[in-house]
Amino acid sequence: MFLGIPVAGCWLYGQWVLEEPGVLSIVLFLLCAAAVVLFGWYGLLRNIKEGFVCRIVPYFESRVATYPDSQPDAFSTGVHLARRCRFLDERAVEAGVLSLSSFGFRDDRDGQKLTWHPVPDGLRTVEALIAVTQNLADEAGLHDDLLRLQQYLKKAEPKGVRFCLIVRVGMDKMISPVEMDNRKGCFW
Repeated sequence: MFLGIPVAGCWLYGQWVLEEPGVLSIVLFLLCAAAVVLFGWYGLLRNIKEGFVCRIVPYFESRVATYPDSQPDAFSTGVHLARRCRFLDERAVEAGVLSLSSFGFRDDRDGQKLTWHPVPDGLRTVEALIAVTQNLADEAGLHDDLLRLQQYLKKAEPKGVRFCLIVRVGMDKMISPVEMDNRKGCFW
């Protein structure tokens, strides 16, 4: 929509410039063209930037939450887990629990064989990492991502649903039903 208005304006002013070339019409045409370039560039950069964002998200053998309880918070977060994975793995080893990366990162969408893990193992790791990150002021986003992961693992635990971790690239606004039909597990 934002790009459509300047494009339409450029077209109209372009028609005007062709009929009555003058300084004012040329200046207005150039202003509209600049707006098209500005909005287009902004949209392109934003999409490119979002396309390079990686997230670590939980993936379950079967559905864990049902509607309306299926708020995909754990699926829509995980950026900090991906950015600080090495840090988290080092802290997990120091705490004597499995590393976060030991629970992933194969993806059945890419034809890779998944390794499912018991939720209690994942909870031990996540809870140890929550204890490590809760007092680190510069790791607030990381701590929040761990709390969301813990929340979903706790939902899966009484159901006996196993899990693994998957790396998602890009900020998913939604998941295509076609993608989910091709997957073996579920994100929530």
